[in-house]
Amino acid sequence: MEAMLYDTEGNAHKFAIAVKNFEDLVDILICVINEDFLVLNSGVFRSSVTTFQALHDVYLEKVTDEMSSILENLREELSRQEQADMPKSRSDFAFVDTFKSNLKKTHSKSLDSLLTNADFSDVKMTKNILLSLVKFVSAVMCLEKHVDDLHKTTIWESTGPQHKKPKARKNIRGVLKTSLNSDLSNPKKSPRHSIQGGILPEAIPPPFGATLSMMSDLSASYTVVEKVPHKEKPKWDWRQLFKKLIPDIATGVEHVIRNTATATLKEEEEMFSNSQAVEMVSVCPDLVGGKLDYPKCIVKSVSKIMEEIDHFIPLARVGSEGIFQVIKSSFVDNVVLHLRDYHRRLAKFGLEVPKKASLRCLYLALSSSAYIRNHLLHYERVLAEEEASKKSFVSLYRQFCELVDTLSRQLVECHSRILIGSVLQDAEGNNFWDSKAFYEDERCSFSVQMWNLHMVTLRNDLWLMCPPKLAQNIFSMVLHESLTVLAQRYTKLKPSYKRTRQFRSDISAILLCTNKLLIPSCSTVTKLIDVCPEYAPHDAIHNLCTALLSALAVVGSPLDSIYRVFKRGFYHKQKKKSHEEDSHVKGHPCHWLSWIRPDVFKRGQTHYDDMQTTTALHIQLSLLSAQPEPSWPMVLQALLMKDCTLPIMVLTYYTTKGKTVSRPVSDGFECGRLCCLGDKCMTTASRHIDSLYTPFLDVLTQCACVPNILMKVLQPVIDRSNGWHLFEAGCVPGKTELVPEWLNAVYELLTPFVDRVIEPAVRILMKRTSVASNIDPLSEVIDELPCRCDLQNKSKGKHDKDGFKHDVTLALHNMVNQLAEDVYSLPSAVCALFVALQAVLEEKGIPTTHKCVGIHILAGCIRKKLLNAEYVEHLTGTHVKAVVKDNFCTLAESFFLAVTTSPKGDSGTPRSVVKYLKSNRDWLQQQIDIMKSYLAGTDCTEDDQESGILEGATSEFTDHFLTALASTILESPTGHGSLLQIYHLVMNNYDWIQAQLDTAPLLPSNEPPEITQFVLDCSPLPARAFSPLMVFNKIGQSSFDQDAIAEFAYDWSKLLHTDLGLSEVGFRTLLFNRHELQDGAYLEENEKKPVEVLKLKFEVEHGDLV
Repeated sequence: MEAMLYDTEGNAHKFAIAVKNFEDLVDILICVINEDFLVLNSGVFRSSVTTFQALHDVYLEKVTDEMSSILENLREELSRQEQADMPKSRSDFAFVDTFKSNLKKTHSKSLDSLLTNADFSDVKMTKNILLSLVKFVSAVMCLEKHVDDLHKTTIWESTGPQHKKPKARKNIRGVLKTSLNSDLSNPKKSPRHSIQGGILPEAIPPPFGATLSMMSDLSASYTVVEKVPHKEKPKWDWRQLFKKLIPDIATGVEHVIRNTATATLKEEEEMFSNSQAVEMVSVCPDLVGGKLDYPKCIVKSVSKIMEEIDHFIPLARVGSEGIFQVIKSSFVDNVVLHLRDYHRRLAKFGLEVPKKASLRCLYLALSSSAYIRNHLLHYERVLAEEEASKKSFVSLYRQFCELVDTLSRQLVECHSRILIGSVLQDAEGNNFWDSKAFYEDERCSFSVQMWNLHMVTLRNDLWLMCPPKLAQNIFSMVLHESLTVLAQRYTKLKPSYKRTRQFRSDISAILLCTNKLLIPSCSTVTKLIDVCPEYAPHDAIHNLCTALLSALAVVGSPLDSIYRVFKRGFYHKQKKKSHEEDSHVKGHPCHWLSWIRPDVFKRGQTHYDDMQTTTALHIQLSLLSAQPEPSWPMVLQALLMKDCTLPIMVLTYYTTKGKTVSRPVSDGFECGRLCCLGDKCMTTASRHIDSLYTPFLDVLTQCACVPNILMKVLQPVIDRSNGWHLFEAGCVPGKTELVPEWLNAVYELLTPFVDRVIEPAVRILMKRTSVASNIDPLSEVIDELPCRCDLQNKSKGKHDKDGFKHDVTLALHNMVNQLAEDVYSLPSAVCALFVALQAVLEEKGIPTTHKCVGIHILAGCIRKKLLNAEYVEHLTGTHVKAVVKDNFCTLAESFFLAVTTSPKGDSGTPRSVVKYLKSNRDWLQQQIDIMKSYLAGTDCTEDDQESGILEGATSEFTDHFLTALASTILESPTGHGSLLQIYHLVMNNYDWIQAQLDTAPLLPSNEPPEITQFVLDCSPLPARAFSPLMVFNKIGQSSFDQDAIAEFAYDWSKLLHTDLGLSEVGFRTLLFNRHELQDGAYLEENEKKPVEVLKLKFEVEHGDLV
């Protein structure tokens, strides 16, 4: 401890260096306390030592002494920096005294005026010192919390006064885990840990550390801990050490927050006055979206002030009680004061748009408000106390919630006004009564094409800057508002003969564009193909599109078609045999899609189960790629739907073309954005991928909702690679055959299970190397016994050479026993894979080990792990000597032989191992039977009886189920990284996957399709450059082909026979919008009879239709 806090001459380090060393010291102390906690609770000292009193006396008191020394040195350092012209002394609570004096002198009673007039001329604490103090306090709180967590594990019932209100009732534990790797709520994992969960015994001697001899038989030395009264744990009152520094800390925190807020706001105002723009900062993708809906970009000034506030949250958190309450009160008051200034500033942006500021400023104001709102909720949770009335930021939080709602509504209204008052206004294009054709019938209205450009631009801006869910809602509402105007316009139009083609082109273009614009507005597939009234505004959007389609069918269809269908009246349509099937299909708001994309959307298909595999996967991937953030339920549905078609497609191609797959060169990418966690940033870590199989198998293993999910994916892969012989009895993967990449991925799935099996054996072999081989036997260092008798069997300086061999047999015995005991903890998906593989191998006539391929795979995995020196060193946390590596190799080969073959061994097997295998033949067979009965039977797949839960389920139920499943996977150690890698891989190969599905484009094109290549790239998809000119000439990925739109192939007769949701009144209104039925219309001879019949049938008074 002294070596870390003092230099070689005994002088104290500078405060920043001392704090850094103190953090490392806390990491070590946590590991050592874990070890001593297990020893003290083993029962050895029960009669004489109280566990937490011992920990307090041995560790916490010494830490208190060192803390006192560090803080005293800090006060001396601050005194030296203080100016000599400040003779007036200050009391311990001078900060409070300053407040009192200000209250007497100031006539205003507002907090704002009090803090604004505060004098900071005598501030001692610089920002660097405050940040070091934050780290110092955080380390102490971490140590305190760890000891409290240990105390909770020893209590059956909580007695005595409760100082903190528990967040939730948890299971009360009274029995300690009998494993040396038990997780004792260690908040920080030290890199110095060994397999016992502590540090090297040579690092800290007893009583500060526990030697290996003390820990050797610990697993069987403790059972149940008694009820412990609350008063047994001594109170560690370290907060009193800061008493003299509290005023300076409070003043310094206030000074830093005020300076940052003032400087950033001033800089932003100057920049805005000069350029009418503000600077933005990107947020780390790991934080974007989520339950709180974090934005992607915010104003730079907001990022600065929120970073400063985040720095000092630990100090405010300590201030929930005791003398730190002064710091918390000062912190809360200043945060409220200055964030109100930001609230006024952000609200001002809304007033200045669009006169003085661009829409970009409004986007950033909305994002910044949402960012502050979310952080305030986080602060409230961190600083929460027992009484709800003491919440610090509840009023400010509500203000920012209201500001977010106000700015959102303003964005919708602003874009609606732009569309209605500008984009959709075209004097020549909207003059449908003109007897002259528009642009000689060569194109649709410019306003329709500009509407599509505006909506695509809006989506690009919202997706780039705003919170994802909020952006999607705003886009949906603007789409709904604009479609309302278009539907009202085109359902009331009475186009002339020369403008009827333009009328058809406009409505066709609107529906084609809406088909593409609707996809990014839908967060679930239900909103796209099976919408219901609860999904607003999507239900209204579908209804508006249906109304447009009705207008197109009634007003824009050829006269002879509508005459043949309705010549007998509205309720007596002339039916054809080819239309009888469609006429029985009940109308649905989403059926308009089947007329725009008949190759993708079919009438009556409202669920993926009704669709073809390629069609369903095309729709799902289109939805996934259009989302403003990664949608994990959609990723899972894309993986699981249609018998795992997507992972089979990708993995089989990779298996066949793996050597030729393009791999991007690593560019050393680092996120470094706002709120980035550095080394823990998942966006950065997921860029590197060793094997494509690993993330897919990792995620699919945790999806027990699909029966035999791993087998469905791996069987085509094994077939493509001709790998069935690897499961044959006598085959040793890695020795007789190379281990393919897909089998390595299966081994990786088993790593957590294998770690538990291998650990006892590793502990046995490492115990001898760390103790026995380094310490000479007692007979080597003494000449006679204490009774002065000569040693009869004194060693000649020769160690027991059979010791290592005995350890190998002991480790082998423990591994076999552990494997038989833990086999029931294998994931159900893996067990189902073993059963399915065995069935296929029996069909192919391939003999397997004990007629159970699962045993063969487990043995091969354990063998491979033991032969890997890096894996053993990672597991032990220490360097493994060459002698020990040889023993691990012997153990690996011996274990594989013991589990998979007869106990004869081979030429390389030690005699002691062969002797052990023969003498324990019956016991080995008994253990193998235990494993076989589970792995080769049906017991391990009982859970899969309910695995067809998604089959036939409604879309809404599937969405909720996959959301819960995604949440479970994200909480697993590797789930988030695997899902992120799969998402980025699919997005980077989106065009390649769509080419494999062979889906027809939205509009036919004469250009040859682009050739795409599969790329093994898991990096985030970079934002594509936005070109308005290119977007203007596109509908989605298809060209805005005017001829194709004008000549869009409608089956008019079939369309008119379908249920378009029209009443007879509505049909009559649209019918009389046709130019042929207008008074004084010029008619050809062949048109007179149809017009006369239709008028006779439908030209009646409105009262007759009631």
